[in-house]
Amino acid sequence: MKKVTIYWDVDGVYNSFAGGPPTRLTKWTGRWTRKRVKDSMGKTYGIFWAEELVEAVNALEELPNVTNKWVTTWQDDAQTIISPLLGLNGEEWEVIYCDDPHNINEHKYGWWNVRAIRSDAE
Repeated sequence: MKKVTIYWDVDGVYNSFAGGPPTRLTKWTGRWTRKRVKDSMGKTYGIFWAEELVEAVNALEELPNVTNKWVTTWQDDAQTIISPLLGLNGEEWEVIYCDDPHNINEHKYGWWNVRAIRSDAE
């Protein structure tokens, strides 16, 4: 059986930036949850997610040929803060780090996560 690695971001994947449930775009029609969360630096963010998505990813986690990895500006906070908040079984997923963490949130830095995925896949 072929092994598959899935790389997960938080914002725009689990965390919707829409004002309300974007069911027209996502087709997730079940319950959506919104909570405030502090990152490890103490900054507060709103997180808004589809519980159906979390359930589906947790089911993927149980497949023997699937490896999930984090590739997100949340870095270690994806394991320690986001996963427990969402009920996602992502606490043990490997975190793929930005190659220059000082510029991780800089707009000019661009798609650091694409480079990180390419490097990890090689």
